Amino acid sequence: MTKLIEKMNAALGWELRAINMYAHYSANVTGIHRLQLSPMFNTEMTESIEHADIVRKGIVQLGGIPVTERNTHPITHTTNYSEMLNYSLET
Repeated sequence: MTKLIEKMNAALGWELRAINMYAHYSANVTGIHRLQLSPMFNTEMTESIEHADIVRKGIVQLGGIPVTERNTHPITHTTNYSEMLNYSLET
């Protein structure tokens, strides 16, 4: 059971990172694509919040303690929409 909780905590850390990344990209996307991409990044952020909540509750149900820190993989700042989309695919 411990290995499962560890893997779930790792997944939770990635979801917490995704929340930060999508919020950052939504605020920083520029140019003509902003009108479409900013709401899309906000939607992705909301989905990551929901995913994190599901995983967090599962960890608690299994008797574990959910992590509160995001995965340490860096979030790259850019205003280039193409780079943002590519970085989003990594998450």
